[in-house]
Amino acid sequence: MSGNKKKGEDGDGETVALVLLKGTQKYYLKEVDLDLDIADIKERLNSEAGLNVPVKYIKVLIKGKIRDNSETLKAIGIKPGSKVKGKLFFEEGYHQEVSGSITLEKMEAKLLELEKKVKDLFVKVNHRVITPEDAAFEVVHLDDSVQKIKGELDESRVKDAEKETRENMLERLKNIKVKMEAIREANRVYT
Repeated sequence: MSGNKKKGEDGDGETVALVLLKGTQKYYLKEVDLDLDIADIKERLNSEAGLNVPVKYIKVLIKGKIRDNSETLKAIGIKPGSKVKGKLFFEEGYHQEVSGSITLEKMEAKLLELEKKVKDLFVKVNHRVITPEDAAFEVVHLDDSVQKIKGELDESRVKDAEKETRENMLERLKNIKVKMEAIREANRVYT
C-alpha cells in the first residue's frame, strides 16, 4: 500500500524537515520526501515558504555544496527524520533583473517629466515667451537629461517581459530628441 503514497505524504518515514537560510531570513519546509529533487524543493520554497523568487535563480547549499536541480535528498546522504539546515543563494542576474524593473519605474517618471518640459519649452519658443538664449540653455539642459536617461536604460538589465517597455522608452527618447531639434530650429528662426 505504501507504493501508492505521494511523495512527502505523512507516515512513510522517508521525510525530513528543511530549514534554509537567506541572510537572516529562515524558510521552513516540513515533511520533505527524501526522493524529492532540488528543483522540486525550490518550487515548494516558493509555493509553501513564501520565497517568491524565480526557480532558475535559486541556489541551494546543503552539506557544504551547491546542489544540482536533479539531486535528491537521499542521494545527498540525508537520513529519514533529520532536520536539515542549508543556505539559499540567488544566482547572478536575479538582483539585476529586480533592479532593472525598479530602474524602469524610475525612468518612466523621469521620461514623463522630460516629455512635459520639452512640450512646455516648445510652446514657449513658438509663442516667443522665452528669449532665444534662455531657450538654448534649456535645450542643452534637456539634452543632458535625455543622454542620462538613455544611458541608464541602455545599461539596465530587465526581464524578457519588460524588454518591450524599455524599447518603447528608448523610442520615446528618440521622439523627444526630434522635438528638441524642432525647438532648436524654431529658436534659430527667431534669432
